Amino acid sequence: MLGYAGIDEVGLDGVEFTYDREIRGEESTVFVYRDARGRTYEWAQRPVTRGHDLVLTLDATIQFHTERELREAVRRTGARSGIAIVLDPKTGEILALANMPTFDPNAFGRASDEARRNRAVRDLYEPGSVFKIVTFAAALEEGLLRPNEVIECLGGRIVLAGHTIRDHRPFFRLTAREVLEQSSNVGTIQIALRVGAGRLAQYIERFGFGRRTGIELPGEARGIVRPVRRWTSASIGSIAIGQEIGVTALQMAAAMAVIANDGVWVQPHLVRAIRSREGEVVRRADPERRRVISAPTARALADLLHGVVERGTGRLAQLSGYSAAGKTGTAQQFDPRTRRYSKMRYVASFAGFAPMADPRIVVLVALDHPRTRHYGGEVAAPVFKRIAEAALHALAVPPDRPGERPLLALRANFASEGTGGESGFGVSETTEDGGVQLSSLPSASLLKSARGPIASAQQASPNEKGPDPPLVRVPDFRGQGVRAVTEQCARIGLRLIVSGSGRAVRQEPAAGTLVVRGTTCRVEFQ
Repeated sequence: MLGYAGIDEVGLDGVEFTYDREIRGEESTVFVYRDARGRTYEWAQRPVTRGHDLVLTLDATIQFHTERELREAVRRTGARSGIAIVLDPKTGEILALANMPTFDPNAFGRASDEARRNRAVRDLYEPGSVFKIVTFAAALEEGLLRPNEVIECLGGRIVLAGHTIRDHRPFFRLTAREVLEQSSNVGTIQIALRVGAGRLAQYIERFGFGRRTGIELPGEARGIVRPVRRWTSASIGSIAIGQEIGVTALQMAAAMAVIANDGVWVQPHLVRAIRSREGEVVRRADPERRRVISAPTARALADLLHGVVERGTGRLAQLSGYSAAGKTGTAQQFDPRTRRYSKMRYVASFAGFAPMADPRIVVLVALDHPRTRHYGGEVAAPVFKRIAEAALHALAVPPDRPGERPLLALRANFASEGTGGESGFGVSETTEDGGVQLSSLPSASLLKSARGPIASAQQASPNEKGPDPPLVRVPDFRGQGVRAVTEQCARIGLRLIVSGSGRAVRQEPAAGTLVVRGTTCRVEFQ
């Protein structure tokens, strides 16, 4: 995401690539004019242009927890890869973005193309049932659906143009609310048939699918959305439930943010401002905004998505102390060899937001080909829970559910949920999970010019302090990379100021020093 630079200090990927000129500035250039005999008769000099700093939207604490939870989820489920995104639905600011597998940008030459790829913006996948939010939004906005009206689900089986689409179990008559809560494919298709192909295609475009979001990262994919004239008679059934369409994880997160933001799409972005070396703001982010659906429609759909978490397939996404809304997704992957959807490979996902009254975060989690369980509600929803709770605590969002104490940290385990003997993610309350303080890292990241410091530790005091021991011993950081040092500081509750890049060569306080928890460490890298 941040990217990396080559030996010539030129940015090669990520934000470093996009803003390479702004970060590096321009060197002084001297023009010398000579006559035919080589004698200088005139010269001119272009002055040095100093590089600028980029103020990023990333929250280092949320990024740390997002990476940790995604890494653990990929390990536990045996997934091939994973993506997690946290964004602010009102501003479009990316608070965290993680990909697994990942790599050390200080040694990018030893990393595979697979590890270096930013899947969140480059990889396309069929979103499955998460995409049903678009179908429901279209029907609600057009006045074609009431949340409590009964939908005929035909025993969990519908045939369109000779193609049979089934539910995961037979349903006969469900309210529209229950269709979404139970993720009924047949019920959703019945609703889509009311909307019609033309209008559904319009809403797909309004939500931003089929075009780039415009985030400041190279290689962003447009997605695959066929024009309606190329739809088959069965396409409306497939597209309504998230098949026959290719999206990026960032597009899907931005679409969920529309529901959280009263129907307004806000362009996701990573750079909050560009600042001169003297501290003057040269340019501020001005993300695109557009209305997709009306505020009443967005609120009605948010209420339906709240039911998914409370009573439906997303129950494992319930937050302690906070209300939440969201949608599960379990998408079969298309097998080009058989030209059919695989029964073995899935993308399990969950996208949602919290808290309900005033959403502060949207979180999307997607796991590619998990080998334990493959339903989004079983493997992705619990990851959403842990990331969302950590993010809300880091942002000091007050709990909106009286009588429920928010958990400060969660540890995943594959214990039985006690429902039919099915195993999935269980959660158990722990203490600070190894000493991690949610407020131990800066709330905003800073990418400095000339490949200088990449993090700033200017931060308000923690919101709450638990009964942690007052003193901790400073580790020896020498020889370690920025990521390793950052994680160590977070684990023991030290704040961090990073200078340079590469490996740690100097630190203050010295290794072995006993300091008060929350002390700032300055570490220089070369």
